[in-house]
Formats: sequence, C-alpha cells, structure tokens
Amino acid sequence: MPQEPELPRDSSFATSLKKTRERLGLSQGALAELMQARGYKFHQATIYKVESGARRVSVGEAAALAEVLDVPLTSMLIAKDPAGDVERALHFIQSVIESHQEIREGIAGLQDEKRLTELVESIERAGVATDLPEGVSVIELSRAVSGLDVSELEKQLDRIQHAKNYRAAARVLGIDLED
Repeated sequence: MPQEPELPRDSSFATSLKKTRERLGLSQGALAELMQARGYKFHQATIYKVESGARRVSVGEAAALAEVLDVPLTSMLIAKDPAGDVERALHFIQSVIESHQEIREGIAGLQDEKRLTELVESIERAGVATDLPEGVSVIELSRAVSGLDVSELEKQLDRIQHAKNYRAAARVLGIDLED
C-alpha cells in the first residue's frame, strides 16, 4: 500500500515533537512511557516513527503529546524555522518602514497641498490671480504648481503684498511710482 503524502502540518508536528522532547531532556522511551501512563499504546519505536514522519498521529494523540510535553498543541503545528522567522521578521520590518515613509510623504504632500491652496486663496484675496481659466479651481491650480517650492511661493506672495502696500501708500502720499 502506497504511503500517504506528508502534509506540512504533519512535518511541523513531527519536527516540533522531536525538538521539544530533546529540549526537555526526554528520551523517546521516556516519552512513550508518559503516553502509556495516559492509556496510549506507545513505545520508543512509535515516538521514533512519529518524529521521522513515518507515522501520523490522531488528534487525540497529538493533544496528549502536547499535554505531556506541557506545550500548546497549536505551537507544535507551526513550523519553527529560526532562519525563516528572522527573514520574515526583517521583511516585515522593512515593509513597515517603507509604509511609514510613504505615509510621511503622503502627509507632507497633503500639508503642501493645503499650504498651496491657502496660498492661492491668499493670492486671489489680494486680487493678483483673479483671472483663473474657466473651469479651473483653486485646488487644481494648487496641484498644478505643487512641484514648485511652497516657501518660495509664500515669499513671492509677501513681496506682492508689500508692493501693493507700497503702491497704496505712494498713492496716498501722491507719489507716482509708474516710472
């Protein structure tokens, strides 16, 4: 009769069983005796076959083995590959760092867009950019200039505002600045 294919959980259980047993300093025979005390017909050879993947265990046997070894059954069903765990952890950390950077860039972009929108609205209030093409909103205009340095645009607005103030003061004083 052909042997059934080994499934990943079977392999994980077998590996975990052996590592846990060895970590606890139990021999295969000692583990078999603990299982016999619980009413299971286990021998040293049974433990060897389970650990080597030559024999599958029932759910009840798996639960009893986990209980005897004082470990959660679920922990025995998960492959323990320290190198793989480290690699997965590093990959996860890298993806978190990249996501964090993308979020920071997105927030910075939103802040710049808000500043640009406020800037364009200030320019409109100052009467400098009131002739937007039909159908172009302040938001669209701010996006169009988003590649520009926002702080430089703010400086330009300040210069325009100061120039307007100088012209207004000159008019009040009767000084002609049109030369």
